[in-house]
Amino acid sequence: MVTSGSGIWSGANHADFFISVVLVVLIGRIKHLHCRSLWSAALVNFVGVVFHELAHYVIALILGGQPKRFSVWPKRTAEGFLFGQVVCARINAFNALPIGIAPLSLLPLAWLIHRKFYLYLQPTPWNYAVYLFLMVVVIENALPSSADWRLVRQFPVGLFGWIAVLTSGVLAWQRHLL
Repeated sequence: MVTSGSGIWSGANHADFFISVVLVVLIGRIKHLHCRSLWSAALVNFVGVVFHELAHYVIALILGGQPKRFSVWPKRTAEGFLFGQVVCARINAFNALPIGIAPLSLLPLAWLIHRKFYLYLQPTPWNYAVYLFLMVVVIENALPSSADWRLVRQFPVGLFGWIAVLTSGVLAWQRHLL
C-alpha cells in the first residue's frame, strides 16, 4: 500500500477534488467535440454507458418498472447518438423519477475513486491521467440524459409527490435535531 502524496496528484483534500471535477468537465466537453463518428464516440463512452444503463435497470427492477430490454449498442438518431437504453414495461408516477435519475447513484463512486485511488498507486502524472479518465467516465455518465429527464417530466404528479415526501422528511429530521 502506498500512502498519499501531496498536492493535486494526491486526491488528499476537497480543493483537489474541485480542481479534478473542473478538469473532468473540461475533458468531457473536449471529448464530445472530437467524437464525430458514431463508433469513435461509442468506443470512448462504452464503459460509462454500461454503468449508466445498469443504474436505470437496477432501480427499475427494484421499483417494479419491469425492465424488458437492456441495450448498450450504439445507434444514430435524429437527435444525435443513442448509446444505450433500458425499456421498461411499467413506468408510473411512483417510479419514473427514481428510474430517470438513477445514474446519479454513480456519484458516490466518483467520490470513492477520489478518496482511495492514491492509496494503491504512486502520485505520478501518468496515474493522475488514469484518475482523470476514471472520473470523466463516472461523472459524465452519472448525469441523467435528456431522455431521462423527458421520462421524469411525463409524470409531474410523481415528481411533485417525491418533492413533497423528501421535503417532509427533511423537515421532520430538522425538528428532531432541534
